[in-house]
Amino acid sequence: MKTPNLNTIQQNGEYGNLCVATGRAIYEGDAAGTVGPVLKLPAMTQITGFRMVNDALGASTTVAVDAVGEDSSTPVLPATSTASSGNTAYTGKSLLLLDPTELHLILAGGSATGEVECIVEYVYVGA
Repeated sequence: MKTPNLNTIQQNGEYGNLCVATGRAIYEGDAAGTVGPVLKLPAMTQITGFRMVNDALGASTTVAVDAVGEDSSTPVLPATSTASSGNTAYTGKSLLLLDPTELHLILAGGSATGEVECIVEYVYVGA
């Protein structure tokens, strides 16, 4: 799994501004069980929206998204079928990330080839 734009996002402007960050993963025949970061978010970031846009990755493939911090892991998106191209949104309450956090993609079900883009709407709420 390649993540060509993996980096820590930087908050721009005053506290409380709604921002958007994107992260991409490129699968090149990666096996089920591949787990990797796609985006890094600083501590005290509140995720207000999340979408995953994917290519058709392969028969019976699924991708889940977890927010992985220093001491905890929080599911953001449950395992979602990626056998055909799609656009899946997180529909829960906003998530406050107390620690520096990485969004991890978790591939299951089969080997995958194609791209997944994660689009995160967030507010940096500060310390």
